[in-house]
Amino acid sequence: MRELRGRGLKHRLVIAGSGGWGDALPEADFVDNLGRVSDEHLCSLYASASCLAIPSLYEGFGLPAAEAMAVGTPVVAGARGSLPEITGNAAILVDPYDSGSIASGIERAIDQRDKLIALGRARARQFTWAEAASKVAGVYGELV
Repeated sequence: MRELRGRGLKHRLVIAGSGGWGDALPEADFVDNLGRVSDEHLCSLYASASCLAIPSLYEGFGLPAAEAMAVGTPVVAGARGSLPEITGNAAILVDPYDSGSIASGIERAIDQRDKLIALGRARARQFTWAEAASKVAGVYGELV
């Protein structure tokens, strides 16, 4: 965000959730660290965000990316772990070890907002409970 602010971007960094940051939690006048929030508040944050930046090194499933796409928020995701598989072609993938890559990805997500919203909503529709149940049933069918 410091790099983006230096490029003239006036957006704020809003951090929701707990853990995972260690001693690296940024402190600046453009950073809001909210800690844990309710599901309703989280949905509101996603919906009002310019983008979700989730440059994780590892994600179990990538639920934050899927949730953000479902409400129409562009996603910038680390090109690691499950995130590329979850986001498909509906996100900007970045090198999570490179702050320049992350900053450029955020700029691209904001610039390509309308395109990414449409792609993200379509991608998120693929992650339904009915689809999950169908796939689990398919696995059970193969095992029997």
